Amino acid sequence: MKKKSSTSGEIVFLLVSPIHVRNYIETGVLKDVAKTHNCFFLCPDTLKLPPNFTRDHKVIHFRPIGHSQHRFVFNLMMFVNRKKSSTFDFRIKRSYFPKKTDYSNQQQSGKYYVIFLAKRTKKLIKWAFMCFATAPVLRELLPSLLIRLIPENAKLEDIIARIGPDLTIMPSSAYEPDGMELVRICQKLKIKSMFIIDNWDNLSSKTVIYRKPDAISVWGQQTVDHAIKIQGIQKEKIETLGTPRFDQYFILRNTNLSSRFSFKYILFVGTVLEFDEYSALEAMNSILESSKLENGMRIVYRPHPWRQSKGTIDLDHLEHVILDPQIEEAYQTGDKLFQPPLEYYPSLLKNAEFVMGGLTTMLIEALIFYKPFLAITWNDERLSTNMRDVHDNYSHFRELGKVDLVFFNKERASLSSDFKKIWKSRENINKESHDKQLKYFYTCTEKTFSDRLLNVIPEIIKK
Repeated sequence: MKKKSSTSGEIVFLLVSPIHVRNYIETGVLKDVAKTHNCFFLCPDTLKLPPNFTRDHKVIHFRPIGHSQHRFVFNLMMFVNRKKSSTFDFRIKRSYFPKKTDYSNQQQSGKYYVIFLAKRTKKLIKWAFMCFATAPVLRELLPSLLIRLIPENAKLEDIIARIGPDLTIMPSSAYEPDGMELVRICQKLKIKSMFIIDNWDNLSSKTVIYRKPDAISVWGQQTVDHAIKIQGIQKEKIETLGTPRFDQYFILRNTNLSSRFSFKYILFVGTVLEFDEYSALEAMNSILESSKLENGMRIVYRPHPWRQSKGTIDLDHLEHVILDPQIEEAYQTGDKLFQPPLEYYPSLLKNAEFVMGGLTTMLIEALIFYKPFLAITWNDERLSTNMRDVHDNYSHFRELGKVDLVFFNKERASLSSDFKKIWKSRENINKESHDKQLKYFYTCTEKTFSDRLLNVIPEIIKK
């Protein structure tokens, strides 16, 4: 391995997703790190980077291999470790034993049942294999054997060996095949590696990563616990850095921001998981219709840009509900890979009276802005991803009762009374007390993400 001398250290960043481009390039984080370190940026040949970034930095493209094999092992590891996280267990049951209505919204015709039975049979076969593969005798042997059979990316290894960095860093959802290949290469070449966990649920909902980096960064004490108890990562290898996409929130939450709307509004946020958002919107529309709130109050509905539901929601009959203009534009252009610009969120959140909707990371964003959040957790038996089951089974949601500004509406019949409670909660918010409660989930309020990352890089290299 060729080793270069540098007083500041050489770093390789591996970027594999458009989300990484938005969260780490467009926020300026990687540019900041490159000011004090000699940085190389590796990315798949299919990932598009901003032209000015490619022009100003050392960018090297590579061709990924072995993705399907890695993902099979990821799924196997989730199955093996399903008792470590209630999310794993819930996702497995939902995947292999879905409710009949999860397959289709069409009428129950003969064709419908043929499709249903074919898919159910296929899933049962996969379930039987997973049960066999994770039996006590095989659960330790088979994953390690399959990992050895995954093809190695010799070209990526050669690139990293020629650079000879002091540290490799990868933003990660804990489910990227290239991340596992990066750790393998670093372990072989005796190079330090680090994962920056990019979202709230990543360590508790995806899988157990079978190759551990030398360091990992998380959001708060909750995700520190997930890293230790679910992922088996030693405490001394964990850093609490948060995410760069929230940095501006802590700057702007105490400032006056111009509203994008000429009326007062409640922000309703959808989720990527399918749940009956229309019924909740319809119920809220009726409440606004009959309430004595200021004339013109509306609900701004912001569905998740990548929502899994196949159907669209018709708002024509909901007089007090409008579609968020940013999402409406994306729908009109048919952009299914839409990456919402980060600068859109602060005004949208800051000027809302409160935020409501399904369980999603937008909940954390609302709380940063001191906005009460009304979580719709109805038990809709038609869908495997109804929000009651999601709340009860997703590990990162189950402790939200620790935050006073989070309210739960468990039944449609009580929505009106819960609405009155959350409306009143806006009047007296103890910001200091709230921040202490939020700290369990998200602790990074000081300095910028760039500064936090730059502070830990020398420590990780020295370990």
